[in-house]
Amino acid sequence: MRQAHEQTARLIMDQVLSSKETYERQMKEMKAAGRGRDLGVSYEVMKKFVRDGNYKITLNNNAQIAREIGVFDKVLPLLFERR
Repeated sequence: MRQAHEQTARLIMDQVLSSKETYERQMKEMKAAGRGRDLGVSYEVMKKFVRDGNYKITLNNNAQIAREIGVFDKVLPLLFERR
């Protein structure tokens, strides 16, 4: 599951960086929603950073465990119904 979240995050970053306009719009929406702060990073710098891949995506362990438990809560009853 962790790899799926990492892959999804990379796909989202690729989409956000698909154009300068998309990047700037997403940054504006993120700030307006109070979910981030202005890092002063230009589109070109961010695009190179993501393209080079010299970063690691990490997930909060508690959040990861909560997601997995949520999946088990849905899947386990279905497994017990099987005969």
